[in-house]
Amino acid sequence: ITPAEHGFGPLYLSGGEWGGASKGVFATDPYKSADNAQLASMLPALGQWSTENAVVLGKDAYADKTVVIIGDDTSDSTTPSGQLAMYVGNRGNLSSGKLYGLKVTTTGINYEMDMKEGTTYEASFVEYSERTLDALETESRAKGIMGFSRVEDIDYRKGSGANNRELYFAVTGKKSNALKDKGTFYGRIYRVILDSKDPTKATISCVLDGDNLTGIAKSFHSPDNVMVTKDYVYIMED
Repeated sequence: ITPAEHGFGPLYLSGGEWGGASKGVFATDPYKSADNAQLASMLPALGQWSTENAVVLGKDAYADKTVVIIGDDTSDSTTPSGQLAMYVGNRGNLSSGKLYGLKVTTTGINYEMDMKEGTTYEASFVEYSERTLDALETESRAKGIMGFSRVEDIDYRKGSGANNRELYFAVTGKKSNALKDKGTFYGRIYRVILDSKDPTKATISCVLDGDNLTGIAKSFHSPDNVMVTKDYVYIMED
């Protein structure tokens, strides 16, 4: 996170994906002296997740806000349980903002596999009251926040203005008979476009579906990382 790209910083965020209290989002000064090295600081306001990544949107996304998109790599063999979360605070504030989870609001979309490749669906980010791991999962299910089969990497489109509000994220998938027609087996890439005024209003579409065995992503197996430039999305499998 740098002032030139994000409006504040410099700062480095890291996701704590594994192990008890380490599940969350951590921040550290990337330029601190090695003589003063210490553990990074957890950011409780961003919630506890199996955090794969936490990405701060570019400075042109919202002039007066800092928006962080968080990917939850929760793996469940029965119900897709990884959320796409969003933290919204005043510019440069990572401690006292609000936390949200993405909910698809188009009628009839209950699981990620109800969303068909190439179709755009209405969505909103619903506010959480909880911040701890198990409580956030319980609240997600109670509020109908969408569960994905392991949210992996996230990036936003580079450039200026509206580009910074165009997000892409990878869902790596999980092969389990109990997830059939609910969670992706082989992986998907989704695009989320945020409203120009209100980041809690959005649309979502599956742009690449590894479970569509006649589609252009038919050879997908566990997309894990994404990097988005102005004109291209680069995808790496796991």
